Formats: sequence, structure tokens, C-alpha cells
Amino acid sequence: MSHNHSNNGNAITTASFAVAPSVHAAMATGRILSRYWWAAAIPVATLLILGLSDWRYAVTALALIFVVLPAVAMFGWFAATSDADAVADMTEHSLRLNPDNTISTIRPENIHTSPADAHISVSLFRKNIVVTISHNGKTQRIIAPVSAFATQADAAEFYHRLDVSE
Repeated sequence: MSHNHSNNGNAITTASFAVAPSVHAAMATGRILSRYWWAAAIPVATLLILGLSDWRYAVTALALIFVVLPAVAMFGWFAATSDADAVADMTEHSLRLNPDNTISTIRPENIHTSPADAHISVSLFRKNIVVTISHNGKTQRIIAPVSAFATQADAAEFYHRLDVSE
């Protein structure tokens, strides 16, 4: 069951583009930090408060801030940049929004079209349109820079045809 708009317009195809893995990592970082910032803040704050009575707690808090948390962030960044979607987006490809509001990813080696019953959502991240396709428990994120569209009007139509929040 597709819940996307029934506006069956023309197909919209982007020019070929590639997306740096750092864009995927930045999205993941924002998503994770907005949910779990407290997991780092509470232990550090507790140790700093205890550090007011014993300097060793303050040193432990500083070790968390300057050693442990950056190491955790580095591993998280590496995991996000080596994600399958991030690696796939490094190659030149283009997107096509078909008249039935399915998405086709066009790569030199193949064309992959989302199933008609997939849940497709769209959002904006910096100067990119992010399409999230969920089907049978699998989620795929496709990032398309607005500059890949022929015109701003094409980018706006692409977004609005998939935007179900209107």
C-alpha cells in the first residue's frame, strides 16, 4: 500500500551525481546526538561535580572528555562512512521519480526501482533531499543534492510529490 501523493506527474530525473560518505556520517551524528547526548553528559557532569571534592574525579572526567568520547566518536564516524548506503552513494548515479511515485536509482551497472508498496518518506538535510525507502523491514537512505536537479522547480516537485506531511 503506497501512501504517497497520487499526483501522477511526469518522471523527474536528476543529473549524475555522487555523495560523499561524510554527508551520511553527518546525518547519523545529528540523529544519534539528538537522542543520546545525555549518555555522555550525565557521567561527565557527575564526575565534574564529584571533582569539586576530590581532584581525581575531575581528572577522570577530563579523560572521558579528551580520550574516551573522541575515540567513541571516531568509531561511530567510521561506521557511518562505511555503511552500505554511504559506500553506494560514492559512485556516480542519478535518481528518477517515476510517474507512479516510485524511485529508481540509476547506476552504470543497474537500475533499481523501489517496490510499489514501499513506504517512502522525504526530508531535507542541508542542501540535500533525503529519500528514505522502507520495505520488508529494510531501510535505504538515498541522498540527492538539490544541485543535481535541472531546475529548482524540479527539486521542489520531487520533494512535494513524496512529502506526505502536507
